[in-house]
Amino acid sequence: MTLWIVPSLLGMLLSLFVARYASRGMRPPAGYFMSLLAVMVAWWCFTQWGSLLWINQEYRYFFAKLQYIAISASPVFWIFTALSFSGYYDFVRRWHLLFWIVPLITLLLAFSNDFHGLIWQTFEIVPDDIKLTIVYGRWFDVHALYAYCLVLTGTLIMAFRIGISPQFRTQLLITIASPLTVILVNLPFIMGQQWLPIDPTPSGFALGILFFAFAIRKNLFLVVPVARRSTLDSISDGVIVIDDLGKIADSNPAAERILGAKALEIGNQLSEFLPDDIDLRREIAQDIHTIDGRWLDLRTTPVKASNDQILGRVILIRDVTAERDTQERLIRTQVALQSLNKRLGELAQTDELTGLANRRHLFETLEKEWSRSTRYERPLSLIVLDFDHFKSINDNYGHQVGDQVLAAVASRLKLIVRPQDLVARHGGEEFSILLPETSESAALDVAIRVHGALSSIEHDNGSGGTLTLTASLGVTTRTPEDTNPDALMSHADIAMYHSKKTGRDGVSQYHQGAIKRIDITPA
Repeated sequence: MTLWIVPSLLGMLLSLFVARYASRGMRPPAGYFMSLLAVMVAWWCFTQWGSLLWINQEYRYFFAKLQYIAISASPVFWIFTALSFSGYYDFVRRWHLLFWIVPLITLLLAFSNDFHGLIWQTFEIVPDDIKLTIVYGRWFDVHALYAYCLVLTGTLIMAFRIGISPQFRTQLLITIASPLTVILVNLPFIMGQQWLPIDPTPSGFALGILFFAFAIRKNLFLVVPVARRSTLDSISDGVIVIDDLGKIADSNPAAERILGAKALEIGNQLSEFLPDDIDLRREIAQDIHTIDGRWLDLRTTPVKASNDQILGRVILIRDVTAERDTQERLIRTQVALQSLNKRLGELAQTDELTGLANRRHLFETLEKEWSRSTRYERPLSLIVLDFDHFKSINDNYGHQVGDQVLAAVASRLKLIVRPQDLVARHGGEEFSILLPETSESAALDVAIRVHGALSSIEHDNGSGGTLTLTASLGVTTRTPEDTNPDALMSHADIAMYHSKKTGRDGVSQYHQGAIKRIDITPA
């Protein structure tokens, strides 16, 4: 037994460790192929270790044949790992049988070498040493060339897949270092330069596996690198790169669709194809309205060197015409809804015939003014009026004339009162006038003025003649004894009915339970 069994033993244990964790440390199916590769390397190390336990010609020869199970299969599993990791597993699944043709021939020739010598022409133990004198047969050259082609091709494929993304430099170094280690220890051996008493190739494979073990432990192969160029070309937003002079250095297909391929030819001055008010130095969103009616959103980000020198700029450009149209339609809809809601609100508060406030609006306003009046101890007055014998107008001249009379009265009332006063059609031919900030005497003056104005109106009777109306009015002002708005309305009603009972065509005033008809006879 010799100490040279130690490298093989360590290589076997390390390879088994990698075989266990590779499927979890690399994305499938690449992880599965890496596990199989590690198993093959472990077998290679094991058979080398076993061959060194007994220095016997036939014994060593038998174990050399067993090693070819791993020697022929390892390059295939490496190329499968590289292709699968790089996104070509469908290719592996379709053509995998072709990859096994040369390895299977090699394996059959190794176990039948006694009949043809195509793998080993000479296989002898050096006397008093563990070294072997080996002269390889013709097929071994075919196998070696094929194996090197698979290893190098797999390495290049995987290196290119990783190398397209600069942030994956560690994975790239490991991918190159692992097979390079195998080549450096294997090539001199098969060329006849036996610097060591044993074939260092299994240990070289194990060392390469060690590099992958480190990467797998760090989860470096769980993420498949994505090409930045492919990512740039696949996004829907336009990306344009300009240099520090504003000349186009690069662009993606989306930008060419938005601005046109001719405009984005490398070397063109981008500003020549944009409106004059667009400043590419501004790092804010800018809107562009094109001649053909499109809206574009443009954003600029500077590209700086480590010393903050601006090397160029990245322009992100999006066609937001659809979003803009949708936004404008939404705004128009909102304006229309606001107008409609306002109109509905007005209709809910307005008497349709006269255009005055309706009963609901009157009582809502009365509640608010009552609260304000009591809180700040400000005067609040109310006038209620009802036309005398209005039913006879409808009976004698028709409801159309009656409606015209009410509309004319409403117009006259609007002219008499202040903007802050509220005139409402209380119901039928009954009207109310709410007078905020109006004292008792001022409210009485308003009532007298309203009475005179209404009595002087000559209305068309629909038959070529005219008619006049008289009205009975009641006026009251809030006092500390009034407990709620209904009391104010009730007192105004009482005063109005007092005018009715005392001869109609007049004004009565309610004050602290006392009612009196006001003498409005001209002096």
